Amino acid sequence: MSEFWGGNLSSNKIMKYDIGTDWGIGVDLINKKYEKKWKLSIPDEGVTACVDCWAITKNVKNPNVEKVVYEFINYMISAKIQAKVSFETSYAPVNPYAGRFFTAKEKKKFYLADPKIFEKFILWKPLKKDVFEKYQKLWVRVRNAK
Repeated sequence: MSEFWGGNLSSNKIMKYDIGTDWGIGVDLINKKYEKKWKLSIPDEGVTACVDCWAITKNVKNPNVEKVVYEFINYMISAKIQAKVSFETSYAPVNPYAGRFFTAKEKKKFYLADPKIFEKFILWKPLKKDVFEKYQKLWVRVRNAK
């Protein structure tokens, strides 16, 4: 089971597989390295999705620090930088204006060609403590299975 789930598809073993799970960046990296062309699939039922974020803690007391933090976040979510992030990671940009820097094919790849696609994304929700503990125990059993 540890071969199946490790975050990204393993590029050194890819020729053995016909199907796998991936965050998306692995597929892009593998396609750049090998002739075999992998694609991500979004079934009609939808896919799970998570959203990474930048956060400012309530403990920031220095207004100069707070100003710099906001400038950094605004820079990171700017259209030009989001386009660069998409090209490097293969993840969809959070700023739809990043599409100005994409070809029509790239807009499709980065999910900007059809805004309704996001209706198929099922956002992860925090697990209750008891459910999280059950998942942890289950994963230990699965990984230790021989």
